[in-house]
Amino acid sequence: MTQEQVVILQSPRHCLRSAMLASCVALSAFGFAQGAQAKPVYTSFDLPDASSLTVVGINDKGVIGGYYANENVGSEGFVRAADGTVTSFDPSGEGVTVASGMSSKGAVVGTYFNGQSYVGFVRAPNGKITAYNFPGSPQSSSTGINSAGVVTGSYVGGDTHSHGYLCTKGAYASFDPTGAFSTYPTNINDSGVVAGTFSDVNGTHGFVMAANGTITAWDPPGSTATYVFGINAKGAIIGYYVDGSDVPAYVRSPDGTFTTFLVPGTAGTSVAAINGKGAIAGSYANGSNAEGYVRAAGGKITTFDYPDADSTAPGGINDTGTIAGNYSASGASHGFLRAN
Repeated sequence: MTQEQVVILQSPRHCLRSAMLASCVALSAFGFAQGAQAKPVYTSFDLPDASSLTVVGINDKGVIGGYYANENVGSEGFVRAADGTVTSFDPSGEGVTVASGMSSKGAVVGTYFNGQSYVGFVRAPNGKITAYNFPGSPQSSSTGINSAGVVTGSYVGGDTHSHGYLCTKGAYASFDPTGAFSTYPTNINDSGVVAGTFSDVNGTHGFVMAANGTITAWDPPGSTATYVFGINAKGAIIGYYVDGSDVPAYVRSPDGTFTTFLVPGTAGTSVAAINGKGAIAGSYANGSNAEGYVRAAGGKITTFDYPDADSTAPGGINDTGTIAGNYSASGASHGFLRAN
């Protein structure tokens, strides 16, 4: 059974998503039947002794980026090639590396601890790692990168508040929405449009910054707190917001129109990624466990769970509709691919 309902929905992304899933578990008062349709093809993969694993993206070539943790090395980033080869990386060897996103070309961005402070990084497809630290800042993070290599993220300024930055060919530029005291960009698309979240005296809101630097702040109708998770090539933005006791997901179209949605029977729905065709992958709470869903551009929602999994959390969806994420089974964490 597939189901559909019109309703709306994101830092670090992983912390925000984990908090969202916890909220969904608490809010979910109803069971929900898993969607049944033509069987997709599932592939499982593992990282050495991983106690947890998080996927942050998959490109159209099937390359997956993410990070994982184990008791021996702490947290490391990883890239899984289309042929299944997995490469781990940790820029400083300190065991504190967290990936946040991936470009269409397979470059992975994130943050690591260099022994003294937290700085952003980009791992190029050829394996070269470059650190990103806003000049003069004691702490920076990188959260998004486009195919041209333009990086966005946040840094701590002299005022101890977080600000957004763009780095284009080594040149840094700072930005904030008007009135913001904390700015957290989430991602940047190939047109140079940045989406993210910021806080001011009135609360937490979404923003979009055009390639020319014009910033527009927004909230879905009825929102008391708005969070942003991603933007696709066409400029559609996804996230979630708080509306009383509900936590719906949303899509904001490039013209500013909102479409909100919930997986039917739930009071909270988390988003993970949106592809270039407008399909969204994410998670929702079914009892005490998380399960996956995919929402087609037309609005139809199909739920799914990795076979025999206790919990399923998509992390990315590419333009072919292939979803990558993580699942847990018998206390162990694994990665997965779901191909149509």
